[in-house]
Amino acid sequence: MWLGSKGLSLSPFHIRWQTSLFNRLFSRCARINPHALYLWFTSGLVFGLVSMCGSVVLLIRTLQQTVHQMTSDHPQGANQQTLQVVVPGINLPVSQLAYFFSALLVSGVIHELGHAVAAIREQVRVNGFGVFVFVVYPGAFVDLFTTHLNLISPAQQLRIFCAGVWHNFVLCVAALCFLFLLPVFLFPVYYTGAGALVTEVVQGSPADGPRGLSIGDMVTGLEDCDVRTVEDWNSCLTIHTHTPQTGYCVPTHTLQPSWAHGRVYRRLDTSIECCSNNSLTDLCFSYTKLQEKEYACLPARKMLSGSRVCRSNADCLTHTHLDTDPDTHSPSVCVTPSLENQTRLIRLTHPPNTQMLFVGYPPHLQYAVSQRANQDVFCLTPECIEAAGSILSKMDRAVSPCDDFYGFSCGSWLRDNPIPEDSSSYGVYPWLRQHVDIILKDLLEAPSDSDEIEAVRKAKVFYRSCMDEAILEKVDSGPLLKLLQQPEFHWPVLGEGLGGEWLWSPGRWDLLQTLAQIRNQHSKSVLIRLYIAPDDKNSTNYIIKLDQASLSLSSREDYITNTTSAQAYRSALLNLMVDIAVMLGAPLEAAEIQMSEALAFETKLAQIVIPFENRTSEYMYNRYTISRLRRSIPQFDWLSFVKSVVESKGEGVSVYSSEPVIVRVPTYFKQLFKLLNTTEPQDS
Repeated sequence: MWLGSKGLSLSPFHIRWQTSLFNRLFSRCARINPHALYLWFTSGLVFGLVSMCGSVVLLIRTLQQTVHQMTSDHPQGANQQTLQVVVPGINLPVSQLAYFFSALLVSGVIHELGHAVAAIREQVRVNGFGVFVFVVYPGAFVDLFTTHLNLISPAQQLRIFCAGVWHNFVLCVAALCFLFLLPVFLFPVYYTGAGALVTEVVQGSPADGPRGLSIGDMVTGLEDCDVRTVEDWNSCLTIHTHTPQTGYCVPTHTLQPSWAHGRVYRRLDTSIECCSNNSLTDLCFSYTKLQEKEYACLPARKMLSGSRVCRSNADCLTHTHLDTDPDTHSPSVCVTPSLENQTRLIRLTHPPNTQMLFVGYPPHLQYAVSQRANQDVFCLTPECIEAAGSILSKMDRAVSPCDDFYGFSCGSWLRDNPIPEDSSSYGVYPWLRQHVDIILKDLLEAPSDSDEIEAVRKAKVFYRSCMDEAILEKVDSGPLLKLLQQPEFHWPVLGEGLGGEWLWSPGRWDLLQTLAQIRNQHSKSVLIRLYIAPDDKNSTNYIIKLDQASLSLSSREDYITNTTSAQAYRSALLNLMVDIAVMLGAPLEAAEIQMSEALAFETKLAQIVIPFENRTSEYMYNRYTISRLRRSIPQFDWLSFVKSVVESKGEGVSVYSSEPVIVRVPTYFKQLFKLLNTTEPQDS
């Protein structure tokens, strides 16, 4: 009862307060210049009708975008909708909530003020005005006497209804004008173009310290590059990153022999160091004297204070009257800091403080210091946030990077991604491959579209044919058995069980044709890998390359070592080969014998393949012609093999014995044909 007498009402998630105290104010506003008010609210009526049409168009456009995103397999532009709902903490930073709610309340009050004044002007009684808070959103309302409202004409009603949005539009225009004119209003108390104002300095960074930068400092220059704005600051740092180190004009009498400060030595990047490693104030500088490069260890701050920048000694001689020491009349010479890699020495001017000397990689200075206008450089799109979250999820921030940087960087990834049981290794690339496969699976299973290109349509047809288990069960091993009827693909172990068209005959079998047809029909390399790729020493030309083929197991060591895992892999491979042979119709005993012999052959093959650590670019670049290769390894008809593979790929392609090829593993090929000559054909 007490709350009701004060105009307060409470309900779940809703607080409301109503009063009639402002009715007299509304009445006074409604009596100010009636003709002007008539024109004012009539303008609002016109604006409201036009806005309503525009709002319908925007709503339809937003609905179309929403429906498209909900139904499309690849929604794009979700953050570019015509209209977006503002959700605090999601697309509105929490730090801006106070401004947001204040703006809502002010715009709501102005909106309802328009309704109230327009209603009184049209002789409609106002019962009261109030404000409310729904959950966390504030707002305002005006209570009109509906009987009076229903008695007036439609035009009068529209003036009342449109007055609110009209007042909000005028408020928006006024706010924009105030925003754009703010520099004019505040001109007496602030100025621009004087430098870049430091708003943050990362603690412990190169810019921190008693002689570094502080919050509130105004940076006006980086060496000879003037800084008037934040854009100048970023531009100057970029220039210093990508241009050679500047030099400084110093009097020649201040140059001391480098041996006076310790032994001169060359760093790993070939730059010269001539100062003691323990020195915190001295730097090694280089300069040219009588066409010879000399080095001197100088106190950096003392020598560079007030010195001009230069690129050569000529720059210092041009201004001898400025750079000559008045006491000693000693001329100046251009000295350049002898620093390693991309390190730079940069002088920062931030009056009234003394110049700050920065030695390091220029972008590190950019990261260590924040300027006022730099707040918008962070990417806050959904894609950037997702990428940042992915990186953070792989880190273990409970580990100190100083103790275990690898654990700090990848600890969570190692914990959350154990090696799968069917893999000998695992990493980001296999994980990425798996996720790409999932996306690819969704794309292939999507319904075909009339606008799809032929390649996509064929890929979907091929995928569906592979996934049609009913058809696969029906055809069973028929297609494979039909393939094995070809003379090039006759399998000795299968002929013993099926006979007839599958019977293998040494006289009808040709190693060259078998290798070529496997390469042509199934893009599979066995024993010899042939492919075409850019020449390693002339990337504008493509050339034929010959290399060793891969083995059945993933690693050479799985064949030649007797570890528990290697023996298990070989046993599993043997069982797989025997099972496949038996399933296709081979006798079990023959399958076990011949598959054991085949595995023994592949083990010998593994012993002659070139190990990964020996496959260097120098070792593997061996340029031959096919005729020279035939002379070097005469046991194989290289020209016929290359012609069978290359000329089958298109009309008008011819290969001759003078064709150059890159033989990546000549030693392997020599050992291969020695092995083949000592092996029965059916065992290989």
